[in-house]
Parts: sequence; structure tokens; C-alpha cells
Amino acid sequence: MIVTQGRLRGRKLYVKRGSGIRPTAQVVRKAIFDILGGWTEGKRVLDIYSGTGALGIEAASCGAREVVFVESNPEMLRILRRNIVSLNLENRCFYLAGRVPRILSELPAGGFDLILLDPPYCLKREEVEKVFLLFREAGALKKTSIIVLEHAGREAMKGFAGYTVWKEKRYGQTTVTFFKPAKQAGEMDEEERANRSLSGNI
Repeated sequence: MIVTQGRLRGRKLYVKRGSGIRPTAQVVRKAIFDILGGWTEGKRVLDIYSGTGALGIEAASCGAREVVFVESNPEMLRILRRNIVSLNLENRCFYLAGRVPRILSELPAGGFDLILLDPPYCLKREEVEKVFLLFREAGALKKTSIIVLEHAGREAMKGFAGYTVWKEKRYGQTTVTFFKPAKQAGEMDEEERANRSLSGNI
């Protein structure tokens, strides 16, 4: 398995065979960061259910200024640490060991620009929705955040309260859904503010 994008493109990622973990396929990782383009540069990233760290490392390779990984499996944490060290990313990549709900409640303040999730496919829709609710409660979101969820193609992951679907792409048995926080009443995005400012000058 290799990094597909950015400065570390072509560098190897360690993954233990037979570990029972399903790392995000290279074609899917490449597609995600093709969609995000250069937007990742300088951003703060949260990678939960991170496993080997493949998604978050891809973000770091594309110029993210900080990546925080969340993983509870001790074996996966060892692999994650090995990948971070082998790619000399210790100054930008940090991991938190523990289950997602507890870690989200303890996150450092400031919010994240990009949140990456590749939970076990056995995780039910309502459990994933609870995690999305926790993002809001924990202050993990910015108004401009993008949340990328990889899930089984057979599972419909839409209609989460407080979020809108930006894009959705299917790759074989895998679907990737991109979310943005729904605007609260009275809020305007950058385009709306620019249009209002322009109309006021006419």
C-alpha cells in the first residue's frame, strides 16, 4: 500500500496482513483527494477510526498543517505510529488512543477543517449519526468544515441532522459521502456575503 498524492506520493505504508482491518483502498483515497484538490493545504485534519492512518497521512502528504488520529485498537496504533515515524511526520501528525466518543469529548479546542471517517462497515447508520452529533457537541466543526465518510455502498448515509450532503461517489462496493455543516438560521456563506456586498455597490 502506498501514498497516492502529494509530497509523499509513492511512499510505502505499512499494513499487517491478516489483521482484520480494512484500510481504505488506494483508488478510493486517490479519488477523495482528487475531489478535495489543493484545498487540503494548510488545513487542520481529524482522522477517526484511523486504523493504519492511510487517510490522514494522505492529507498530510497534500499539505495539511496538522493531522490528529483517533484509534482504539492497540495493534493498529502500533502500525499507525510506525507509518508516522517512517514518513517523518511526527511534527504534524499526532494520535489519541481510545474510543471515539470519549476522545471527541476531550479534543483540543479550535475545530477541524477536514474530518475523515472510515468506520467499520458493521457500524450501523444510527451509530454513525451519533458520531456526527458528537462533532457538534465537542466543537470539532468549523462553519466551513468538510466531513468525508467512507461506508458500504448498500448503506444510505444521508439525512443527518445539522448536515448537508455536498457530494457522493461510488467506487465498487464502497461509497464516499462528503458532508458540510448545515447553515444555521441567519448565517451566510462566503459566496452569499460577496453577492450581498456586490449588490449593495450597484
